[in-house]
Amino acid sequence: MSFVDTAFYVAFLIFSLISVIMLLVTAGKLKLTTYYSKLMLGVIGSIVFLNIVSLVFIISAKVFFLFIGLILFVVFIVACLIRGASSFSLERAMNMDKDAEFVSEIKRLNERPNFQLEVMERLFQLPQEWFKLMVHVFAKDKSFETELIPFMFKTMLDIFQADGAVFFTADAFDDNLACKAYIGQFPPPYKLPDDVPHREDVVKTNFKYFECNIGQTVFGKVAQDARPYYISSYIDDGVIYQNGEEDFLKIGSIIVLPLFTNDSVSGVFAISRDAGKDGFTEDEFRNLTNLSGYISAILSLVLIQRDYDEASVLNNTANMAQELRQIILPKKLKTIPNLDIDVYFRKQHGVCSDYYDIIQPHKDRIFIVIVDVAGKSIQSSIIMIMIRAILYLITNTNEKLDSIIDWLNKGITEKVGIDHFATISLLCYYPKTSRFEFIVAGNQSMILYRAKRGEVEVFHHKTDPIGVDLNSKYKSLSFDFSKGDIIALYTDGIWNMLDKNGACFDITSLAKLIAEKNLENASNIVCECCNLIEEFTHGTSLHDDQTLLVIKAK
Repeated sequence: MSFVDTAFYVAFLIFSLISVIMLLVTAGKLKLTTYYSKLMLGVIGSIVFLNIVSLVFIISAKVFFLFIGLILFVVFIVACLIRGASSFSLERAMNMDKDAEFVSEIKRLNERPNFQLEVMERLFQLPQEWFKLMVHVFAKDKSFETELIPFMFKTMLDIFQADGAVFFTADAFDDNLACKAYIGQFPPPYKLPDDVPHREDVVKTNFKYFECNIGQTVFGKVAQDARPYYISSYIDDGVIYQNGEEDFLKIGSIIVLPLFTNDSVSGVFAISRDAGKDGFTEDEFRNLTNLSGYISAILSLVLIQRDYDEASVLNNTANMAQELRQIILPKKLKTIPNLDIDVYFRKQHGVCSDYYDIIQPHKDRIFIVIVDVAGKSIQSSIIMIMIRAILYLITNTNEKLDSIIDWLNKGITEKVGIDHFATISLLCYYPKTSRFEFIVAGNQSMILYRAKRGEVEVFHHKTDPIGVDLNSKYKSLSFDFSKGDIIALYTDGIWNMLDKNGACFDITSLAKLIAEKNLENASNIVCECCNLIEEFTHGTSLHDDQTLLVIKAK
């Protein structure tokens, strides 16, 4: 072989080696399973084989080896092309199928509504639906507890795919929380009492009437800290408690939110999702937290409306009680010979406890009565009417004063199904002898001024009120009532008064004033006493009726 031929073959080998290296680098950047990588590997193998044949030919200088090698090289190249073409067809078919599936999925996703967008749109609609129903409840005078709150919670259960919801109201005075609404299935996240059996209906009933102090259980802690609580799945964090492995006791995912009224916690709302399901997401927690402002506003309106309704009922009842009392109170005090009588009566709205009257069934006996009924509103009016009816009946007999009070006590004790009792001061005047007989039931007092001696005395009598015990005993006392003498009867609304500093009223100051004004008539004395009472209570609010009845001997 000539030098030129040898140089040609060496250059061919170097070129082939460089081609192999370049093909290997290119193939390495592609996946081994692709059509191009398989084709390149086949070409590389063929070139390597051709190089080997050329090397043998250079060493042996026999054309036979070169001829056989070239034939095999062509066979290898053809086989690689055929195999590559087959792989290319299969790969292309697979890629076309994948592209078709991808296009179909894109089309399906484009046609499907955005779930998160659906949730946001529903959340925006919720307040409108709630306020619309609230107006309907207002207009139809329906119950918020039975109409609005269940609807609100059910819509939230639907949107957030929760299984249960509870609502607690906070009582700032008692410093506790009380469950007011329970919907769906909510495993109690607090420790059940030991005597509560693990039965689903019993556990649910326990939760419906559950109460806890602020700071206790997860609900109390949320109310105390005024911060929400959220877990995507049960964890033993010391805040929630799992009572057992029964399905209805297993804790899943929970969100607990504080509700505010005037920047203070007025309640707690919580939703739960059963164990075994996917927990609430951060987005759901954030959405519900944002929604809690609307919940707080609506529930605040519910509580305000409920208080207003209760106040309206109480106000209507109080007005009815006032009307009943106004019917039985004397429109004008009866004129009694030798006696000058006037009264100071100051009623407190909603109380309706005081009653006074002058009863003259016969010319030889005149009864003057002051009654203070325990309790308020319509209940006290009922007892007042009973006392008046019995007094008008019994005083029309010849019974003594002791017997009259005894009959009155027996007439109202255990006769009606309400708690009731009354204190009473009863005077019986005998015109022929100018004497008074006085009897008291309960803690009533009488001021007696003696004109001849210029002395004033306060009589304190402490006995059982009427309406407490059938066997209570009462005893009267008698005294002369001469010209210039003065009697003052009054209820506990006067001697229980407090000034703006919280000091109690001194009844002796009233007695001294009556003694100082002893030369005045009964009307002027009452006016002076009224000024003293109003001066003492200036800047305070009254909580009881006040009655002062003054009798002066002419």
